[in-house]
Amino acid sequence: MYTAITPISFNLPLVRFKSIQPEIPSFEVGKSVTERYPVTDKFVVRDLFSDQIIHKVLATPYVVGFMESTARDWALSFLGKDKEIVGCKINITHGSPALVGDEVQVTDTLIGKSSRFLTFKTLIRRLSDNKIVSKGEIVMSPVDKATWPPEK
Repeated sequence: MYTAITPISFNLPLVRFKSIQPEIPSFEVGKSVTERYPVTDKFVVRDLFSDQIIHKVLATPYVVGFMESTARDWALSFLGKDKEIVGCKINITHGSPALVGDEVQVTDTLIGKSSRFLTFKTLIRRLSDNKIVSKGEIVMSPVDKATWPPEK
């Protein structure tokens, strides 16, 4: 039987814990932002067609979603209301699984910034034992809301 991970729905609001940082760090290369997320049944590996749970571990699309959401919210707080952020490149590796009931901490560090691209080093740790769940790099691009998405 062919199985695949259910694609992330960006229309679903992510459940976040309150940021552990007292204020938003400035948006400069070398600065980081951290968010915490609970791992629930909503974020596990499921069959693409039946929605049946395959593994009760944090699914890759949600790993990426947590990484991108953390970076996006931080970037948008500095870019202005006329901007949006879109993903361009993802390169991640997995470490230890995060199980339902775990809490994970996402740390995104801005390592590159230009007018076209924002590059983040990203790390997800399981809070119970500080083990790495996933790490990597994501590249995102600021776009104008008025012209995004482009017409066909």
